[in-house]
Amino acid sequence: MAGRHSKSKRLQEAFLATYRGMGVIGHACSALKIPRSTLQSWIAREPEFKAAMELAEEDATDRLEAEALRRAYEGSDLLLIFLLKGARPNKYRDRWQGELTGQGAGPLVIEIRQFKDDEEDANAVD
Repeated sequence: MAGRHSKSKRLQEAFLATYRGMGVIGHACSALKIPRSTLQSWIAREPEFKAAMELAEEDATDRLEAEALRRAYEGSDLLLIFLLKGARPNKYRDRWQGELTGQGAGPLVIEIRQFKDDEEDANAVD
C-alpha cells in the first residue's frame, strides 16, 4: 500500500507543477493522463492537496497577470483597460454615478449601460 501512496503523491506533485505552468485543469489532467474524477477525489479527500491546488491556481493566475501586463506595456490597449479596471475598479468601472442637488432633488443614481443591437430594437420608442 505504501508504494501506491507514494506513486499517488508523485502524481499529485506532477499535476500541481503542470497545472501551475498551464493554468488549465483539463489540460494538466490530459497531459498527465489523470481522469478529472481522480483529481476531484484528491481534492475532496485530502485537505493538504486541496490547499496545494489553491496555491497552484494562484501561481497560474499570477503568470497570466504577468503576461497580460507585459502585453499591455507593449501596446495592447484592451489589456491595459482590463488591468486598470481590475486594479482600480472605483475609478475605471463601467458605471458612472452622480448626485443632483437643489430644490426637490435628492440623490439620483444614473447608470449608463451599453445595449446590444437586439436590446436597442426591443427598447426603441416609436
